[in-house]
Amino acid sequence: FGADAEVELLSGEESEYFASHDEFKGYFSIFEKRVRRCRPKQSIQDYIRLKKLGHKKPTRAEALQERKQSMRAWSGRDPAHDGSATALDDGSGTVLGRMANSLHSGKLRKRASCPVFGFLKERGKFPPAERPEVMFIGRSNVGKSSLLNALTRSCNAAKCGAQFGVTREYAWYTSENMPLDVLDVPGYGYAMGADFGQPLVDFILGRKSVRTMYVLVDARTGFTPMDWRWLRELGNRGPEKVFILTKIDMVKPKELARVASVVLEDIEGIPRSSKRLLMVASKVGQGMHDLRQDMCSRAVKFS
Repeated sequence: FGADAEVELLSGEESEYFASHDEFKGYFSIFEKRVRRCRPKQSIQDYIRLKKLGHKKPTRAEALQERKQSMRAWSGRDPAHDGSATALDDGSGTVLGRMANSLHSGKLRKRASCPVFGFLKERGKFPPAERPEVMFIGRSNVGKSSLLNALTRSCNAAKCGAQFGVTREYAWYTSENMPLDVLDVPGYGYAMGADFGQPLVDFILGRKSVRTMYVLVDARTGFTPMDWRWLRELGNRGPEKVFILTKIDMVKPKELARVASVVLEDIEGIPRSSKRLLMVASKVGQGMHDLRQDMCSRAVKFS
């Protein structure tokens, strides 16, 4: 799991960017030391084991299914709650669970979109809010668009790709099965010649309909200097932040428990943040049921 191994897991452009910026020099070795020293609570290890989170070698049947499935057709099925023989259940044991299943079975429809600085003829003006909104945000290439595509069976609602910075505008999505609008925004940090960090802060502070920010953090790196810089710019302003570890299928379960513990420790010092950490892998559906339940619980709270 060492620092070198982590860098190899990143895309070529990411690795090149990190290597060329002084603020990242030595960062991965520091993160590795913190993870190695960490002794995760038994409850975190049990949760990861119970929810079937983290990287595991696929069975022959799973490998065959993965080959048949194209990258744009991820089903978003959570292996811990899909009703299969190896799952815990079908996810319908509670009211929130049934709401989460309903969200998954529906579709995300793009309601509106807008350039980062507002309408072309009216800078600073954005589409009006129709319902309470939740926002997904994080550094470029952390997996925002892939996660949105895995929320429902839409699969290709949000544009995504291997190159970082694909999302270049604000996009509002609505679901027929949840009274919330989902807001996808560009990533902060490196993004094809643009840094949307400060415009994002300005937008969040002026958009009162955004009730929750889901902040995505790559499980391979934890909080990077890029994340800390943007969080400092936001400070103690804006709506509640809920943190999500992404790409957990690239980290082994034992290491994931340590990474989660380190990230939870970091969250303690971040103002206006939930102390609950969600963990997901969009490609294989891990943790998606819990994320949908969290969104549904907020829909009920805001209604």
